[in-house]
This record gives sequence, C-alpha cells and structure tokens, in this order.
Amino acid sequence: MRTYPISRLLLKHQYITNAAFEQLKEEGEKRDTEEYDLLRELNIISVSRLMQAFSHIFSLEIVDLDLAEIDEGLLELFPQKSMRKLGIIPLQETEKELVLAVSNPTLIAEMERLRYYTEKKFVLRVADREQIIKRLNLYSAESESAEAIEKLEDAMEQQKRPEETILANILDDTSDAPTIRLTNSIISKAITEGASDIHIEPYEKNVAVRYRIDGRLIVQQRLPMNVFPALITRFKLMGGMDIAERRVPQEGRLEIMMDNVGTDLRFSTIPNIFGEKLVIRLLRKNALNKGVEELGFDEESLGKVKSMLDRTNGIILVTGPTGSGKSTTLYSFLKHLKSDETAIVTVEDPVEYTIEGFNQTQVSVKQGMTFPVALKAILRQDPDIIMIGEIRDEETAHIAVRASITGHLVLSTLHTNSAVSSMGRLLNMGVESYLLADSLRGVVAQRLIRRLCPYCKEKYLASEDEKKTLGVDYPVFLYKAKGCARCNDTGYQGRFAIFEVLHVTPEIGHMLQSGEEVSRIAVKLEERGDYQTLAQSVKKAILKGETSMQEIKEVDIDD
Repeated sequence: MRTYPISRLLLKHQYITNAAFEQLKEEGEKRDTEEYDLLRELNIISVSRLMQAFSHIFSLEIVDLDLAEIDEGLLELFPQKSMRKLGIIPLQETEKELVLAVSNPTLIAEMERLRYYTEKKFVLRVADREQIIKRLNLYSAESESAEAIEKLEDAMEQQKRPEETILANILDDTSDAPTIRLTNSIISKAITEGASDIHIEPYEKNVAVRYRIDGRLIVQQRLPMNVFPALITRFKLMGGMDIAERRVPQEGRLEIMMDNVGTDLRFSTIPNIFGEKLVIRLLRKNALNKGVEELGFDEESLGKVKSMLDRTNGIILVTGPTGSGKSTTLYSFLKHLKSDETAIVTVEDPVEYTIEGFNQTQVSVKQGMTFPVALKAILRQDPDIIMIGEIRDEETAHIAVRASITGHLVLSTLHTNSAVSSMGRLLNMGVESYLLADSLRGVVAQRLIRRLCPYCKEKYLASEDEKKTLGVDYPVFLYKAKGCARCNDTGYQGRFAIFEVLHVTPEIGHMLQSGEEVSRIAVKLEERGDYQTLAQSVKKAILKGETSMQEIKEVDIDD
C-alpha cells in the first residue's frame, strides 16, 4: 500500500489542498509512477513551490545548481545509478561533512544506505531534480568521452592494422566498447545542452565536435585525428548508412530515448579532403507539445491566426529561413485542427515527426514520389486538411491552390523573408492573382531570436544611433549580454519566436485581384496600423529587455 509521504507533508503544512491530495491518491492507484514525478505530472505543485516547501519543512537551504560550484571528484563517491534514483548530487566536503544537494529530503532512510561509501556527516541542501540530473548527465558524458578517447587511442597504437580494431569496436555492441562510449557521450551531452545539431568535422590534425545551441555553433571538444575513422564508422552504422561508401553523400536516421524523451537523429555525411563531414540533427519529440497559444503570439496576432484556422478551405503559409521554427508552428496548427471528424494528410521531405492521427507521406525523388505526384494522389484520398512540407515549384503551387479552391484547407511553408513577399513569390510562380486572392487565407512569417539571460543581462542607456534604429526619441534603457554560469557564459538562454501575421481580408484580396503591386500593399498595411512587421516585432522585444540590439543586426528582416 502506497503511503504518499511527500503529499502528506505538503497537506499538513498547507502547501496543497485536500482535493489535490485525493486526486494524487486516485491517480497513484492507477499508475506505477513515483510520487515526486506524479506531483509534477498532475501540476499539483510547481518545482519552485515544492523546493520552498521542503526548505521550510526541513529547515534546509535552497541551492541553484546552475550557479553552484561542484567538486567533480566527489561524483565518483557514489554509484551514478544511486544518485539518479535518489535525485542527489554531492557538492562539497570538509574534513567531517559532505554537502549533498537533494531533490526529495523525505528519502532519509534511502540516503542513509550511502554511508557504506563514506563516514562523513551529511549536510543537505534542496535542489531542482532536473538540475541534478542535468549535472549528472554532463559529468557522465564528459568522463565517458575522455575515457573512451584514451582507450581508443591506446588500441590504435597497439594494433599494426588499426582498421581491425575499428571494426571490432564498432561491431561490439556493448557499453564498454570505447567507440560506442564516445559516440554515446557526444549525443547525450548534445541533448543535455539543448543542441539542435552536432557537427563532426575532420581537419588535418584533429576532429572538431561542434554543437549548434540557440542558433550558434560552439566548439565542444577537439579529438585526435586517429580516432576519427572509428567515430565516423560508428555513427554511420547507427544511421543505417553504408560504411564502405565514402565518396558520395549519405543520409540516415535513428530514434533514441533519453530521460524518457524520444529524440530523432537525422544523419547527413558529405566527403571532404580529410574524410567525411557528419551533421546530426536532433529532433525532440516534446517539441510537438506546444499548442497555438504557447507559440508566443501577442493577443491580436493570435486572434488573426485562430480566425485563419477556423476556415474550412484556403491556403495558410508559414514562412522563414531554415531553422526559424516553421515546422514547430505548422505542427501546432495541425494539432489545433486535429479531431476525429477530420482527415489530415501530410506530404513531407522528410517526415520530421511521426504523429498519431495524421496520415503522413514522405517524398522520394529517386522513386518518383515528388510533391506534385504525392499531392495528386492525396486529393483522391478524401482529405479535409492537407499539409505540404514546402511549396518549391510552380506545379506544387498550382496544385495547392486548386486543392484549396475545391474545399480543402492547405497548410504549407515557403522560403520568403516576410509575410507580404509570399504573395509576390506565388505570383512569380505563375499563380493567377484572382486565384491567389480567392485562396490565400493568411501568412505567418517568423524568426527565432536569442533570449537574454535573465540572471546576468546588463542594463545601459541607449545611444543616439540605437534610439534612431528603434524609432524612439526619448531616453531609454536597453539590455546587453554579459555571460554567467547559468548561460555557459554566452549571455543568452534559449530562443523565442517573433512573428509577422498577415490575415488576408476581403480588402487585401481585392487589392490582389485588381493587380496592385505587392510592395504597395505592404505600405498600405503598415499605414493602416494593425499590421506588425518582423522589424517592429524584434524592436518591441529589444525595448522590453527580452533580447539585445545584437539580434536586430544578425536576424535578416529585410526583403
């Protein structure tokens, strides 16, 4: 019988209600989930509130592990498995005491078993469990990587024929194989750091491993060149590629689980003069959990978007460069539209995420399955909503328009710099203006810009040039990046989307149909005052202190 010690304490000290306690008990009987995790899954109490409760009940200090100094030598004191299970991590030690960060102080009895490894008195601090796991993951990945490199180098030196060692290591599917430990550590660290891509780049004397974090490439480590053959071969095996073929580009795919979150790995190789360059794209399944309301639209723009999605026919476009978050937005739209009464069919190149309830088709040019071919077939499948991964050519554009006019809602992406310029792009593809006016429901243009770290951003008085750029004529304080332990000294923490939403009203449709130039339509929209451009969006974010002037320079917002 489950006793729910955390929840009973929270109830006793009035941190949760009786109703919340009963809800947890009811769910607890149905699910084999730890009480700590259940509290979070049911949103009964936030992490910060739970830490405050533990701090108050047990008279413990709260510690922020993003800022705390950790003696990494102490991480060898206890088994990794035990530390993860209990949610603890040693911080510092003195002659008689060992300071432990714990996520759940109620596990006193379980922690006492760790005295097998030390006789020192435990001094507890309260910490966020996610922070504890993150620090353990990072340490594990770094130590695994260093040890694997050393072992792999030793093996290479000892063998007269290093290719035999390479093949033995990559085919030995055990965690002790140095090559496997090295590749796993590179991937796990990238996921922990929140990277979107991993770059493995061979040069004359070394191999650079770089992660793309918040849109910027950062060198994580440089490996000795003699480990590269084993490394690239292992990655190619993971992706299901031909390890004997080194002269042509290849692509591969693998799905993995880490910390109960699925991640799709997309492998891409291309030959260079020192071997093969490899890029691994990391697509996290939890990126699909965002609803339309969570994307970051302001109230007015959100209203426009929902009005577009309420239509049963027409075309809705999401535009922006590669890596601007178009797929996340598009899938959020589809999630909003999903129901048992609608048939949703997608054609993608490639299928980025597999989603239950969507009929997904992947383009294969080699097999003759192009976007136009797939779309023609899909229209005979009785769809209600069609998602096209990208409108790339005239034929796809024409089919999409015809589909929208014949009673289908069509969602797609287009590579343009602004929402308004999308209309010009479709006209240039040969779509007649009267058809475009009749079919286009709206366009969402977006960019991802870096968010200033809230813990270290520096306030300063804007210069005259900066005020001119922002369009203000009064003294204003802005913020710039500084760098701290929380943001890995970058000055930024994560990214957020800025939007430009064009809702094609009857007035805009009339302007299109009458042959008015797109540039003049854009001017009229701005003059009207209810149309916010990307430039205006990023300036607003700067004035709010969410990002820096650096972002307006680096984000391409001009058409």
